Order: sequence, then C-alpha cells, then structure tokens
Amino acid sequence: QNAYLRARSAYAPMKNVDPDAIWLYQGWVWRGFSYEQLPFIKGFVEAVPKGNFVVLDMYDEEMEQWELFNDFSYFDAPFIWSVLHNFGGNTGMWGSIPLLNSRPFRAFENRNNSVAGTGFAPEGFDQNPPYYTFITDVNWMEEPCTDLQQWWKNYAAQRYGLIDDDGGDKGGGDDDDVIRGSTSRGHSASSSPALPLLQRAWIILGNSVYGKDQPSVQEQGFMCEKAREGLTVLPLGGGEDQPQHEWYELSKALSAWKMLVKGSLSIISNQEQHRRGKSRRKSGSSSSNDLHSSSASSTSSSSSSSPPRSVFPSTLNYDIVNVGREVLAKVSTRMFFHMTNATTPSAVNSTGQKLLDIQRDADELLCSDPGFRVAEWISQATSMADVLIEEGRGRESSSSSSRIDDIRRYFELNARSQPTTWEPQQKGSTQLTGIVDYANKHWGGLVGSFYRGRTKCYIDQYMEDFCGGDDDSCSPMDIAGEGTSASFNKTSYIKRVAEWSYQWTHDFGARRYPLCAYDEVKHVAALSSVSSSTATTRKLDREGSTNYGIIGGQRIDNDDDTGDNDNTALAVPAAVSISRRLISKYSACVEDPQQC
Repeated sequence: QNAYLRARSAYAPMKNVDPDAIWLYQGWVWRGFSYEQLPFIKGFVEAVPKGNFVVLDMYDEEMEQWELFNDFSYFDAPFIWSVLHNFGGNTGMWGSIPLLNSRPFRAFENRNNSVAGTGFAPEGFDQNPPYYTFITDVNWMEEPCTDLQQWWKNYAAQRYGLIDDDGGDKGGGDDDDVIRGSTSRGHSASSSPALPLLQRAWIILGNSVYGKDQPSVQEQGFMCEKAREGLTVLPLGGGEDQPQHEWYELSKALSAWKMLVKGSLSIISNQEQHRRGKSRRKSGSSSSNDLHSSSASSTSSSSSSSPPRSVFPSTLNYDIVNVGREVLAKVSTRMFFHMTNATTPSAVNSTGQKLLDIQRDADELLCSDPGFRVAEWISQATSMADVLIEEGRGRESSSSSSRIDDIRRYFELNARSQPTTWEPQQKGSTQLTGIVDYANKHWGGLVGSFYRGRTKCYIDQYMEDFCGGDDDSCSPMDIAGEGTSASFNKTSYIKRVAEWSYQWTHDFGARRYPLCAYDEVKHVAALSSVSSSTATTRKLDREGSTNYGIIGGQRIDNDDDTGDNDNTALAVPAAVSISRRLISKYSACVEDPQQC
C-alpha cells in the first residue's frame, strides 16, 4: 500500500499537465528484488492507469527481469526489452549481435508477457554504432535475422552511402596490399568497387568483436563494458582498473582495419578517375564553343590553385579511427603488462618507453577524427557556459569579467574531470578521487597527454626509487635486480599521479598541455601533384605533416583506356595515411605478443 500511495503521488502532477501522460520507469532499481518484494512493484503498476506505466527493463543483455518469478512480466505493465551495454561512455568495441538476434524474440514470442518493443539506455553514446543499429532494427523484424552476413553487408552500404551495381562480393584481395598502396581500378563511377572491401571488414568484425554469443564478457572478474586497456589504465590501479583480456582474435580486427583503409583508397582513386573523365569531357565541349572558352580557362586556373576535394564519408573516417583505436588499445595492453611485470629498472624503462610510444601514436590517430577529440568535448562544454553567460547578461545590468571566467572554468573543469578523475581532483591532495577512470575514454588529447603523463609518473617513480632518477646511476647489481634493498614507493607514486591529475584538469584553455596539435584544413582530402621518385617519397616521409599524407607516399597511376596519365597523386585523409603507417608498425605485435 505504501508503494501504491507513493506512485500515485508521483504520477498526479504528470496527469495534471497531461491527462494521458505516460510514466517511463527505469526497472534498474528493481534489479535484485526478492519474491517478498514483488508487492512493492505491483503497487507502482496498479497506481497508474493501465498502459500508462511503462517499464524500461534495463540490462536485459545480462539478465532479463521480466521472466523472473515465473514470468511475472511486471504484472502485465508494458515493458521495453532494452540493453544498457555501456557504463561511463567508455569507447571500446563490444556487444553481442547474436544475442540481440535471439533474446528479444523470446520475449516477443511469450504470449503471457506485455513486451512493447526494444530499446537501449547506455550511460554514454557515440560508441559501437552497429550494436545500436541492430537493436533498433529488431523492432521491425518479425523473426531473427537468418543471414547475419548479409545484414553486415547492408550495414556497410547504408553507413557509407555506397552502392554495388553487381550486388556481389568482388573479394578483398591480399590484406597486405594496403601496406603497398594497391587500389581497385577499372570500375565505373556509378558502381562502388570499395564496397566489397568495406563489407568484408564488417563481416570480419561481426564474426569476432561482435560475434561472441553470450551476455557480456565477465570471465575471471573482467568486464568488457569497463575495459581500460593499456592506453588509459593506471599502473597499479588494481581491481576494475586492470586492462581487459582479449576475448576475440586480435588479428581479425587488424584485418578489418586493413580492409577499411584499402576500401578508402579505392573510393578516393575511383572518384579521381571520375573527376578526370568529367574534366576531359568538359574540356572537349568548351574547345568546340568559343563562348565557353574563357569559363573553362577560369575553371582550370582555379582548379590548379585550389584543387578539388574528394568526397569522403565521414562515417568511414570515424570507423577507420575506431577500429585502429581498438587494435592499438589491445596491443597497448600487452605492452602494459610487459612494463608492470618487469622487475628491473632497465626493463621497466625499456618496456615503458614502448607503452609511451604507442600512446603517442594512438593519440595521433585519434586526433584525425572530430569524434575522438577531447577538445571537441571541452569546446561544447564551454559553449554551454557562454549560453548561460549571455542569458545572465539579459537579466543583469552587468557581469564582472571574473564571474564570466569562473563560469567558463567551472564548465571546463567538469568536462576535463568527467572522463579522467570523474570528480574534480583537489589541489594538494595526495590521494586520487573515489572512482577515477570510471568514464575513461580513448580520445585524442587524453591518451597522448593525460594518460601518457600517468604512465610517465610510474616510470619516473620506478627510476627514482631504484636509480635515483637516472638510469646511468644504477649499479650493475641494481639493473639486474639482484641484491638491492630498494622498493617501489607506491605512496609517492600515487601523490605524483594526484598532482599530475590536478595540473591537467585545471589547465584551462590548454595553455600548458596542448590537446591535439592539429591542422583541420590538412585533415580534409584533396588532390596534390607530386613526383613518384624515391627521393620525393623520402622527403615526404621526413618532412610531410603527419596530419596529411600521400597514398603510400607515391603517385597513384589512374590509367584508363585512353592512356591518359596526368601524374596526379591523391592526398588522403589523415586517418588513412596515419593508419597505413601504424598498421605497418604494429602488425608484428598483433601476430606475436612477444614482439611487443
């Protein structure tokens, strides 16, 4: 009766505003209820008109509540079969598509329940797009998908806006072609020679990363939803802070990364063929009509000074970075364990430098897409502050500059703290915040700055404790780890991390620690003329911006039946050029952990 009265009191103001108001209730709070507590749930259901109390049955991918207590089904109240899937907005790739293709339909087929549809309630969005695409598709499925491979093909075509005239899989060729710079050739602009490559990438991911047919990966206390990985994990953090073990074959994710990059090269090459063919047709038309000659000349002049940009799907750029991030994260975990398991100063230093190196490389890749830049997150937060400031000016005659700065800093501090320390790190504190890293994210500007700084804290502390801060001062016995009475000072180490955390989260305006030293203009795909000579290639490797690359550092010959070749090389998005370099650098580590 108490629950009934409380629910009626809560629903009354909703009904006053809208007589047909629907109360959507998070069933999460009832998880763990016993049989004796069922009257409490029933009181809520009966306090609201039938059909107007809807339960969001959260975390059904782990344990479905509706079927407990002999399929009590929330006492016939409509409920939404939903997944939680993500805690804290973490950015790893996970989620079982086979599970989504089976469990909701069990609820649909049970005639004794009142399921109203499917939904999702993650703690953070902007991660795992195919998972949420599939759970949304389920609402329009009469039965489980009988051909998941075809679903993945359709997903790739829809996500990138590409069509395949032949409708079949043309095959992807050798994965290592992506390293050599090979591309598909000879296809018309109306078809999409890249699509089979991209489809193959997603089929690989569907059968590996997204193919584990179980609720979630919680073997031996690990939880994939809270994976830290070596890119972001705090050394000696313990418990939930430890990196996630690999629950799929990492070489599969590497192959998918290669396919996405190779498909990207195919898109750019095919677009250039189409552009040059269109340009020749336009040139032939203008030469036959003096009226258009000056216009053609102007267009040509404009093109040479400001080359046309190829149309590159932003979703593909995101996916290249995301899959690459996933591979590098798993590789970094191997390096992390090499470092934390090392028992001598020289071993800690050498393995630690490898971890610092991959954190820097991953940061460079992450910075090549706006969806993975912490600067975008912080900018949105400070923009919200500016809105409040403007609203305040409308109500007050004046606002002091110090108050305006305080508001902006408040929003920026929270934006910096949420994905790192969670709650603001206090100045002078020698301890870390309560749930540090709960919302950790693989973002450019975070991995290469904040998290990399914490790794350095560990290495520096170890070298100070065993070598006085200088590797050269270590005695041979110390380096070998024999006969030394020194020990790692964890208290001092945590103090270092706390001080660093305060400095970084309070670096307003990124005055001390840059967040992605990145040129947005260079990120956009364009065309550039360059010689294919070895000397020029080496010059590009040495001097070219890491945010802008030529395919393979070389000219791509776009020959056609006319034999035309204008020695044009295609510049590609930073994500593609960076990925090619990192694939080459870390492939051996993927295949053999000892190479890490």
